[in-house]
Amino acid sequence: MYAQTAIAPSDRWELRAGARFDNHNAPFAGNQNQISPRAKLSFFPSPANTFWAYYARLFLPTNVEDLRAITSTSQGGVVAAATLPERDDFFELGFVHRFPFGVVSKISAYRKNSTPGIDDATVSGTAIVTSVNIAQVKITGLEGVLEIRPSGPFSGYPDYQAKPVLWAAPAFEDVTLEPTSEPCLGSAASPTPPSVTPKALPETGGRQ
Repeated sequence: MYAQTAIAPSDRWELRAGARFDNHNAPFAGNQNQISPRAKLSFFPSPANTFWAYYARLFLPTNVEDLRAITSTSQGGVVAAATLPERDDFFELGFVHRFPFGVVSKISAYRKNSTPGIDDATVSGTAIVTSVNIAQVKITGLEGVLEIRPSGPFSGYPDYQAKPVLWAAPAFEDVTLEPTSEPCLGSAASPTPPSVTPKALPETGGRQ
């Protein structure tokens, strides 16, 4: 269940606020639920520039059966606890600039605090990879995007992200985790979408 509202006191300011209710009921994990508020404040100093600040509380359930079933089989009937949903606090600050020749640039900084988090891990003594809870995960990232929007039927963009990851001890002793801290570079090309208004451009980029 989700509700959202938008308030624009002037042409330069817009506030979008919402809340979502999630309920996840699965065997062995019990009934897990959360009310997740979110808010985004956007400032439009000119048609070519947008600044925004964003906060969201996130709830990400996963398959709670996999770890119990895998560890029970691989370790002679010793059953692990179910994997609980990930619960996050996500913060983001960003800036978008639209150049007059079909190029849009975006830079944003974000922080995600997960309590608990979820990551892939290897069950000890096997090559089996499954999802496990981590007591606490902190991700701080910086993302830069340069989107090219030519007049033809295609558009493309290069994307660069740098995000060191810090995590506390895993919830289970029979798994092995490998923390990472690597920049990543990506690009894509796709059919050009229909035209959108400047206020629709700054989004969170799917890191939630």
